[in-house]
Amino acid sequence: MIKSLKLSTVAFAIAAGAALVSGSAVQANPVKIDYQQPAQEIIDIVDAASSPGGSLSPDGDLLLITNYPALPDITDVSAEQLKLAGRRINPANYTVSQARYISALELVDVANGNKLEIKGLPTDLKALGASWSPNGDYIAVAQQTPASVELWLIDVAKAEAKLWSTTALNAVWGPRLEWRHDSSGLYSYTVADDLVKPAMRTVPSGPVITESAGRTAPGRTYQDLLSNKQDEALFDYYFTSQIAFLVSMVMNKKSVLRPSIAELAPHLTTAICW
Repeated sequence: MIKSLKLSTVAFAIAAGAALVSGSAVQANPVKIDYQQPAQEIIDIVDAASSPGGSLSPDGDLLLITNYPALPDITDVSAEQLKLAGRRINPANYTVSQARYISALELVDVANGNKLEIKGLPTDLKALGASWSPNGDYIAVAQQTPASVELWLIDVAKAEAKLWSTTALNAVWGPRLEWRHDSSGLYSYTVADDLVKPAMRTVPSGPVITESAGRTAPGRTYQDLLSNKQDEALFDYYFTSQIAFLVSMVMNKKSVLRPSIAELAPHLTTAICW
């Protein structure tokens, strides 16, 4: 009898507690919490623009100032991304994914510190790189757009910029702007013509088979490896480029070698192809 009474008391206590919790949950008022902002001093530190870069002209008379945005554009952050062989690229415009870009360019006279405004630059400047010609007369600029990478040319004497070539550059390795020694033009990667984009497959054509030799061995861990034939086809498509020679101040190009996955040797007219 006593044991039964104790069990009944425990059961009643549990039921009362559950009812109390349930009643409290029903009666509780929801709390609306909006996005919180820290103190303005912290916001100013986080949103502060990066330190500008600088590049001297070959004769040392002028300094090219490169300014960078405080934060990347949301359109760049949200852009499509492919992960191939340890590289992350934007397939829409053949660039490195979420690449850091230059948002403003200006020239400074080293002798007196006067700034020279460069006229004609794109209003939405997103330059992936800028390179002086050996004679200091020109500056080549690789301008990123949502659909391609354009090549622009700055005439230093006039402080004017104009679109140099309508041929889209291939910047999946980063912008490569290698001037010829006589400043008559530069070599760069361009998007290869006549390549057929591989069809995207959502269903594998077969199983993934791995083999083991029956012994333990340490294995290196690499990111974004090519895991199937689809990845291999995409890598060949996006990383195959046409090396072209572009003539200074002329919208003209000359293809060099055949389209391939190539690497330009810095400051040389040599290409390593495979």
